[in-house]
Amino acid sequence: DGGTRAAVEAMRPDIEPLPAFAAAADEQHAIIAMDGVGASVGFHRHAAVWQTQVTGRKAWWLMPPSVHAVGDYRTPPIVDGQVYGNPNACELLLRRAPPPGASVCVMEPGDTLILPGAWWHATCGLDLVTGAIGGWLAHHEFVTHT
Repeated sequence: DGGTRAAVEAMRPDIEPLPAFAAAADEQHAIIAMDGVGASVGFHRHAAVWQTQVTGRKAWWLMPPSVHAVGDYRTPPIVDGQVYGNPNACELLLRRAPPPGASVCVMEPGDTLILPGAWWHATCGLDLVTGAIGGWLAHHEFVTHT
């Protein structure tokens, strides 16, 4: 839509040229994440990706692929008998402690995260507007599923 296109054009100077480890633009494996304060994604995992924060701050919780899922690959993680299926990970800032052993980082503009395949992660927007650009890695052999 026009709003998304305008946001992409506004961020273009911050995202081009793509880094050498990014999938080629013609592969269409790009990620544009525009969020606001409290916008969140609960714990999940997928192929290896990278993401660079362009504006605002975003909290990330990370756990290695060795953490078990409740069921198949697309189910939430379970740590010490506790299921972490929170659809809004911002709850980990306010009402619930993050899983034992989870690492947390706060991405600020200019920070880049390279997330290996199958790593658990959850995010929470910390500012009124957050924007990030990223995508899948160029070398798909780094993708792992456990």
